[in-house]
Amino acid sequence: TLSFLNKQNFHNTKITFGNNLNKIDPNSSTIPFLLADIGEGIANVEILKWFYKEGDRIEEFDKVCEVQSDKATAIISSPYEGIITKIYYAVGDIAAVGKPLIDIELSTTLQTESQHSQKSNSTNSSSSNQNNNNNNN
Repeated sequence: TLSFLNKQNFHNTKITFGNNLNKIDPNSSTIPFLLADIGEGIANVEILKWFYKEGDRIEEFDKVCEVQSDKATAIISSPYEGIITKIYYAVGDIAAVGKPLIDIELSTTLQTESQHSQKSNSTNSSSSNQNNNNNNN
């Protein structure tokens, strides 16, 4: 859909980022939420609006912020549920792709799922290595 903002044509895009729970440190309950590439070779965006503040609880798929590049405006959605512990940019700041937008302290459910997933992956690796060792004998 087209939107007319600041007397220029921009398209609005809702962005939800993939879940990267495999990269979470199991000893930490807080993770950085990185600004992913929103397309068209965009390297950075301007923060137009925050929908939450530090200390607020956020649910998965909730709007985090609205950003604008020279080509588009986008609503950034959260892939995580938890408490926002840090906001890295103020409204009007330029945020770089690949850098943190916010830090989120994960809810207990997600922490447990992450730790279970990591234990399961290491158990699978161990049994796979054990099977390989048995096959080599």
